[in-house]
Amino acid sequence: MGSIDEARSKEEATPNVWVVPLAFLSHTRCFVQFAKLLAGHNLAVTIFCAKWDEKSLGLLASIESWRSEGLDIRLRYLEIEEPNFARADDFEEWKGVFQRQEAWFESILKDESALAQSRPTCVISDLWMPGVHESAVKYSIPAWVFSSFSLCYAGSAAYISQLQDKGILKLPHSPLDPICQEQFISLPGLPLLRLCELDDVAIFG
Repeated sequence: MGSIDEARSKEEATPNVWVVPLAFLSHTRCFVQFAKLLAGHNLAVTIFCAKWDEKSLGLLASIESWRSEGLDIRLRYLEIEEPNFARADDFEEWKGVFQRQEAWFESILKDESALAQSRPTCVISDLWMPGVHESAVKYSIPAWVFSSFSLCYAGSAAYISQLQDKGILKLPHSPLDPICQEQFISLPGLPLLRLCELDDVAIFG
């Protein structure tokens, strides 16, 4: 009986980190590797993942392998419907998925934040999921944001944002605007780019 109580006490004392990527395969893949690194520091890590991303990554098999290596990694499915897109780049449809994910996550935090056995020690969310971070703060749970973007990508987005804020640069509302095929932009450290080559979500979204 003593060993069971000791194991339970140890489990309760282990920090439980929730990592919440955007329900998009490339983001989930980065967060899975991030979660593995965290678990390597004797943390219990719960990954929130869409079922369609888990299937594409074969995540269940990977987690089983990592747990056999002593890593405490857990999987929790996002209870949201899989999107059905007419086009893979349909940003408005993706935006709806993001909003449903944020709303679902807030409901989970509301239900579990008062429960000592399931309350997370902290939440680390995707840069693209500001609602998740806000929900964690709302329920007094320490929260951080993780960006899986390269420094070049993040720096370029920040640079363009500053140019727009200062009125130096005015971009069309969509990368599909014909002017985006004709005009170029110079970004630090990069060759000349057509406006249509800029990321349509980060820059035009």
